Amino acid sequence: MKNCIATLTLAILVAGTFTACADMKMTPVSPVPATVIASVAAPAAAPNPAAVDAALAETVRAMLKSNAALGGSNLTVAVAKNEVTLTGDVETGQQLAAVAKAVQSVKGVTAVIPNINVKR
Repeated sequence: MKNCIATLTLAILVAGTFTACADMKMTPVSPVPATVIASVAAPAAAPNPAAVDAALAETVRAMLKSNAALGGSNLTVAVAKNEVTLTGDVETGQQLAAVAKAVQSVKGVTAVIPNINVKR
């Protein structure tokens, strides 16, 4: 008898579920425009390496000119692939070390190549 009641209860629940599902209305979904799909799917353009190097060189030059204690205002700065090459003269070995350390601290610099002559 318990088995019959359980089966009957299950049958009523299932029938109620199907009835509820049959009453639901489906609303059509409009397709997503191709421009939206393209804007979401397209990766961001990679920055131009030459432009990144040029901006990094300007940042390093400005930092050297703004810090007179470094004595690096007369140094030539060249950047390739985020590697900074410094060319020129400084007065002391301490200035050479300070310039190299300061340039290395600039965001984006991966290496410092000091082609620098020490006068004393």
